Amino acid sequence: MVNQLIILGNGFDRASDLKSGYMDFFNFRFKDSDSTSSFWYYILRSCYNKKLSSDLWSDIEKLISVHLKNIITLYNNETILSGKDIESIYIETLSTDYSRNDYSTSEELTQKALHNFLWNHNGIPIVPELDNLLLLIQKDLKIVEDEFCSYLTNQIEIQEQSKDDYFKDITNLGNNYLLKSRIIFELLYKSNISSAFTCNSFVALHDFHNENCFNSYEGFLSYIYDLESNNEFNVETSILNFNYTLPRIDKLQRNIHGTLNDKNIIFGIDYDSLIDIQKDKNVTLPVEFTKSYRILQNGNIFQYPIPSELTFIKFYGHGLGEADYSYFQSIFDSINLYSSDTVLIFYWSCYNENIREQIKSQQVHAVHKLIEKYGDTFNNKNHGRNLFTKLQLENRLIIQEILYNDILNPY
Repeated sequence: MVNQLIILGNGFDRASDLKSGYMDFFNFRFKDSDSTSSFWYYILRSCYNKKLSSDLWSDIEKLISVHLKNIITLYNNETILSGKDIESIYIETLSTDYSRNDYSTSEELTQKALHNFLWNHNGIPIVPELDNLLLLIQKDLKIVEDEFCSYLTNQIEIQEQSKDDYFKDITNLGNNYLLKSRIIFELLYKSNISSAFTCNSFVALHDFHNENCFNSYEGFLSYIYDLESNNEFNVETSILNFNYTLPRIDKLQRNIHGTLNDKNIIFGIDYDSLIDIQKDKNVTLPVEFTKSYRILQNGNIFQYPIPSELTFIKFYGHGLGEADYSYFQSIFDSINLYSSDTVLIFYWSCYNENIREQIKSQQVHAVHKLIEKYGDTFNNKNHGRNLFTKLQLENRLIIQEILYNDILNPY
């Protein structure tokens, strides 16, 4: 029996041609809309204007964390004083030079965003108490979440309209998220389980179509479900999905940050990213912005037992950002990663041949950082320091490319 946990991040949806990156959303949101009345949109626009190259949601999570810290620091050192007129926090000389490396994370940007937010917020002529301000910008973040939910729901609806196009013309795979996501998942599901299975030997979609005469997406799904019902590999699979979408996958699946269907998606930060705020300062941490708090607040809780013995943990499309470290650490703890036989497989795909080596290097760096950070949590510091090496020596740490373009574009 093979037990595997598949962890999906935004790269999974984007590899399937869903426009779900933050730059996709910002291109839509900032094209014709004003953003100065919102604290978070004012901050996020700095990221958009700077045209950051990575387009990872972890970048947004870092911005949220940084500007929360900035707010607390500004209040703590009395640069911002509650009860004062809001003009007291206006910085007239602030440069909006988006080329500045530190502009998107600067305290100056925090102040300017706060000034604009409070100025446009009816009935608040003075600077509120810190707790009240945090409540206001938490509500403001909920607006961003709701608008992203509407945007992404619309993208899915567009994809629904073209889901059968390929089966009318097999050269027209196009932007078919529903179909592509199911094929890519099939790669992840079977990869490294059967020695006979490789990405290159996976039966291409056009062969499925030609041999089985599918005339619809639903027919294709039925064929896949029939194949899996045979369970020739004797595999139990669970999915931990960090996206807000629900791909048509007949497996135990949890969307940890909410779903479009339930309209309860969250953006948030990791609790550990706030710990340093409390050093030498008598302040209350803004836990209301942490992912764990938001999940509890939304009632997005249900039992999701992780088997104590996993053959594989497979990652695909996740940026491995620090905001999600607590989830990974909990999983690694539950399987006793150091002493277990569990194999970690981190899949990646090249979305731009011009920067192939950079993409691969970023993936290796992110994996190394995750394992090293997890090792830092060990009571036995010697075990923690040599965890990465131990996993390598035991062939339990694999970084593998998925050549999904060869499958999705057979012509």
